[in-house]
Amino acid sequence: MKIVVIGGSGHVASLVVPRLGVEHDVTVADLKQAPWWDGKFVSLDVTDHAQLPALFDGVEALIYMAMGPMEGWGSTAWSRQHFDVNVTGAYLAIQAAGHAGVRRIVHTSSGSVFSDWVNRDPGDSPDATDAYGLSKGCGEVIARAAATQFAIPVVALRLFLPKEDGEYLAMTGGDAGIATAGSDVARAYLSALAADLPAGFHTVHISGNRDETIVVGSARDLLGWEALVH
Repeated sequence: MKIVVIGGSGHVASLVVPRLGVEHDVTVADLKQAPWWDGKFVSLDVTDHAQLPALFDGVEALIYMAMGPMEGWGSTAWSRQHFDVNVTGAYLAIQAAGHAGVRRIVHTSSGSVFSDWVNRDPGDSPDATDAYGLSKGCGEVIARAAATQFAIPVVALRLFLPKEDGEYLAMTGGDAGIATAGSDVARAYLSALAADLPAGFHTVHISGNRDETIVVGSARDLLGWEALVH
């Protein structure tokens, strides 16, 4: 499958994109090329709509992974950047993909769309009020609208603390119960691309909480996915 990964040079992408590249024809689009990726790359500012239409020529799926910076967490400038990427950028990219005939979109969301993610159902509406969670929730609204507008399956993967496998296995304490190993995260994206899904918006919780005592799952039924690393 020919795929464009927008935001494919970031932390989560480092866990996912190399695995995607084994099975699919992947083009990464981001501000800078990551040192761990030597495949196809396009320099892209996701808020520059003029760059987007040509990106999707012949593309079958879009994975939207762009996110704002970690630095300056909570500041006004930081908040603006997250809304730029998670809302404006997501809208422009998804619209360009839909109008170009892309037939599947995987939107990278987060458990942070909830003010309290304990035992929240995947069908629950986001209710976060902080800039990060709120902007991610707004991105889901955009993705949901596109599923209806273009009559295609759009999958929002709500990730819970994705970590490199070694870091995940070394975790202790409360966060260890909800975090997700990188290789499991990568399999979730592959499953979201491959699953036989009807047109519409599908929210999926991706967490290493295998017994679902904290994070309520949906990935097993919808995508045939479950965490394997533990």
